[in-house]
Amino acid sequence: MKYYSGLDVSLKETFISIVDEKGKIVKEEVVASESDAIAKCLLDQDKRYEVIGIESGQLSISMCKELRSFGLPVVCVDARHMAAALSARINKNDKNDARGIAQMMRVGLYKEVLVKSDESCQIKVALGSRRQLICSKQQIVGTIRGLLKIHGIKLGKRSKFETFALRIQETINNVDEISRSSIEALLHSLKQ
Repeated sequence: MKYYSGLDVSLKETFISIVDEKGKIVKEEVVASESDAIAKCLLDQDKRYEVIGIESGQLSISMCKELRSFGLPVVCVDARHMAAALSARINKNDKNDARGIAQMMRVGLYKEVLVKSDESCQIKVALGSRRQLICSKQQIVGTIRGLLKIHGIKLGKRSKFETFALRIQETINNVDEISRSSIEALLHSLKQ
């Protein structure tokens, strides 16, 4: 007999539903959202799975890779497509979502999405970190400009950071100690 499973993953726990080829629920369980716990639950059933579905999301990339390393036939499915199909169900909750995912796997009504490679994930992390650092730097520069306006200091044109830092150091010499040390702390954070 063929078996199918649906996983509804949240940060703390995962609802697992296993159905047979006729759609009958064979097993349902809630486990910690850790790949070891999920794999143990699925493998302990001693079933041959045709496909195991997990919705795309923040945890799905690592979860799919880790569950596949246990030899489980996991596919990542489009969360929007699955949400549209599951929204028709009367009682929308995690348990019923896992059931719905399992049934969709059984009848083949899902859109598989690509699980990013390790290299793609590394590039995403590097680009996301860089984008955040640039945004933070621009926000701090804007904050410094705004704080200086309190003292009537208008900086004018934007310039390179080195020139900007020198101009700030020169202009804050005549402001009070608290303002000067606060602005210098912001400047120092930009140099890191």
